[in-house]
Amino acid sequence: MALTKIGFPSWFVSDYPSRIDNASTIPPTGKTVVSHLLDNEITDAQKFARGITHLQKLYDGAFDKNRKAYILLPEFGTNTPDTSQINSYANNIAANILPNAVIGDQFTEGGSNPILPENYYNVATQFYLQLGAQLGVSGAQFTNFMGTYDSGFANFNPDFFKIVGIGGRNPVHSRFLAALGSQAGARKKARNQNVGDYLSPQADDQFFTSGMYQYCNSFNMMLYANDNAPIDWLYYGIFEAQRKYAANINAKTLWYTSPWSQSILTPINTQSRNSGWIHERTGGYWKVPNWHVVPLSLMYQLGFLGCLLSEGIYIWEVGLLFSKNISNDRNDPYIPTRTWESTGGSAPTLLPYGSPYYPTYPETGVDAAVAGVHTYNAVRDIVEASSGIAYAAYTSDINGSVGVTAGDARLFRRGFQNFGQNTILQLANTKKGIALACNGNGKTLLVYINPYRSATKKETISVTFNSITYNLGNLEGDTLHVFTYTPTYTEIRTSSGGVDMLILVPSTYNPAIPTKLIYHHHGLGGDRESVLFYDQKPVNERLLADGHIVVGISGGNGWGNDTSLNKYITAHNYILANYNISKTIISSQSMGGLTGLLSIINNSLTNVKGWFGIYPVCDLQSVYWTGGQQSIHDAYGVGSYGAIPSGHNPVVLPNTNFIGMRTRFYASNGDTSVLKNQNTDVMKALVAPVTLESDVILCTGNHGDLSHFQPNDVSSFVSRVN
Repeated sequence: MALTKIGFPSWFVSDYPSRIDNASTIPPTGKTVVSHLLDNEITDAQKFARGITHLQKLYDGAFDKNRKAYILLPEFGTNTPDTSQINSYANNIAANILPNAVIGDQFTEGGSNPILPENYYNVATQFYLQLGAQLGVSGAQFTNFMGTYDSGFANFNPDFFKIVGIGGRNPVHSRFLAALGSQAGARKKARNQNVGDYLSPQADDQFFTSGMYQYCNSFNMMLYANDNAPIDWLYYGIFEAQRKYAANINAKTLWYTSPWSQSILTPINTQSRNSGWIHERTGGYWKVPNWHVVPLSLMYQLGFLGCLLSEGIYIWEVGLLFSKNISNDRNDPYIPTRTWESTGGSAPTLLPYGSPYYPTYPETGVDAAVAGVHTYNAVRDIVEASSGIAYAAYTSDINGSVGVTAGDARLFRRGFQNFGQNTILQLANTKKGIALACNGNGKTLLVYINPYRSATKKETISVTFNSITYNLGNLEGDTLHVFTYTPTYTEIRTSSGGVDMLILVPSTYNPAIPTKLIYHHHGLGGDRESVLFYDQKPVNERLLADGHIVVGISGGNGWGNDTSLNKYITAHNYILANYNISKTIISSQSMGGLTGLLSIINNSLTNVKGWFGIYPVCDLQSVYWTGGQQSIHDAYGVGSYGAIPSGHNPVVLPNTNFIGMRTRFYASNGDTSVLKNQNTDVMKALVAPVTLESDVILCTGNHGDLSHFQPNDVSSFVSRVN
């Protein structure tokens, strides 16, 4: 397998001097990346070219109105504003922005006239309604209005996974499970608003009952320092983002954080929360022991996951008075006391705080978040072409086999709801790592992180996604690991005799060495591209990894008629003329069971030594009476089953040409389209007496269920066809 690990961007170095101006330029990611006080010594054009999309320049009249960002203070003139005051403030803001600008608020804190918390929704709902009206937009989905950054309002469950009074930490408490089980459940608080009451019935969150959700989106708050023991910090953030999409399918959310978090209020200098800001100078360095609380590794994680799992990330930070030109360093009364660490020189004199004001310096935490954005950019082609990010099962040498919640494994996202998918809660409950994956653009993305395991401790991880297992190796805990897999084969699209083919050739193919051919016969509505469909692809990629050639053709919806059979003959002759084939194994999916089996019965394809069917049609008459009448009439140009020429129903034809072959069936008793007892079971009984093997692998679900696609089992079967 061509498995590649996406490394940490080389331009980022985790010390004081920023490296963002040395970062590579990247194309637009399609994600929102907001930063506040980024260094004016770096041009706006440089910032935008490196992944930043919005800057805090609300009142800069010359600045692009679509790129503005701001957390609004409560400038209503009173802490109990009336409608006219609210509208007036909204009108003032509307004059400075366009709908793409990112606007949040701290109406209940900061400024000179914060509104009372109990009045927040009344004020904020009216404010965002008026703001949207002034800008000519009719709903939250058309704006980047995000509402308050106050965790108690922005997050529906501000207490991580704690249920105070009824069990403490409990990620799989019914209130958390219900939050991902339905839209109604997602719109409820884990506890009642403004009271620590977990025992009374849940109340709907006022964000919804007030109607504010119609005009405003909601931040996903990720302030690390707000919890004394943030062991669940990352998984709670994923859960909260999932909850927002469950609550409102059109919702937007940005992962909001601060690279310094609340460190000035909670002075902490522990290894887990960063050892300090070191500013090198000749003869020593200045050290600020608690310049931020969020470790740089977590900022990197947020930059990546914010883009991967939401609309992006909002990075709020203060402007500490350091400069790229260290001779301009100034005193700053708002930061913790600096300590001079001498390496042979005396402490330089800092310039006074205040004018002339020099450009503020970007914090390294911002760089770390942007580094995460760059990592996302490296894989976004996979993500954008996929059907969505999914949880993946994995095996750990520490935790054993770790599965996902049954059903659709995909995560919620804007425009897609998947109620009941609560894998994140199950993993948090057992304190195990998380694996995420998707397929797109011919490649696979694999992500693994275990925040419950120290970064100094490793575990060996194998991730299984779409029935393919990827060995990721020995990975550090509490570290973001991002891998891509690129299939090692060539796709050749060609035609012969009017028949379109897709030939997949493994990189190991040597024309001098005979190679097995897997000849795929597609189902109803399929064509040559079916070999790369999401269901068949894992099987075929495993066969390609084994060194076999895989071929699909556009055979039409022929139901085994002569036209479809002749197309497979034409394509097969082309393959034999252009590739060194040792033996042929036919893969038949659904309707393709007819063409595959009839090709063997008629001996029309040379050197066929094996056949396997995935919910295969074996009895044309059976399928005719389970819904296939019209399609079969069209294929044969008849008006009744009796008018179909003889020789087109495999279960009533001789088994002579199956002598010495190997066959295998993948079928389910739950299949209501191709009845197992009338198709697979009958065909197996017909060929079993003359074949080397003829086993039925019992699958689950209805027709098309993914349990029918088993790459490892198919690989083993093909290896036995010798």
